[in-house]
Amino acid sequence: MRLTVSKLSLPEIKDKLSGPDYARLKWNLVALLLSQRLEVFESESSVDGPWEPIKDVDAKLGRRRKDYKRDSKSGQRMRDKDKILHDSGVLRNSFSSSSGGGNEYLRRQVEGDEVGIETTVEYAAVQNFGSKKKNHPARPFDEFTDDHLEEINELMQDHLNE
Repeated sequence: MRLTVSKLSLPEIKDKLSGPDYARLKWNLVALLLSQRLEVFESESSVDGPWEPIKDVDAKLGRRRKDYKRDSKSGQRMRDKDKILHDSGVLRNSFSSSSGGGNEYLRRQVEGDEVGIETTVEYAAVQNFGSKKKNHPARPFDEFTDDHLEEINELMQDHLNE
């Protein structure tokens, strides 16, 4: 299954930039989109507010997080497991810009006048949209906050001003 996370249409900018500059802008936008998706996972919130907590972990979170050693790698992994949508890290890491071209879960789209990123993680849509059938709350990670849109506009403006 594929979930398209973000798409931007850029035809109005195409006329203002040369071919190589336009291509560079599109790839820089893809990098920004990846970074923004990781921010969403770290903040555990969407445009409408914080994600709904994981029910079976709620009671343990306060005590367990304090018990982990702050400077140990295993402690960091355990703290990350307490975060929403971080259990195995597959979905979150599918948006990692450091994964390079070998990430089997991420598709970067830079075609024509559109850029986008998508994940092929099987359960991404259920996590993003929720499921009434499985009684799973939506935890949207494909939205743009006002800050995200401002960053995107600043990046495009920077390319136009070069």
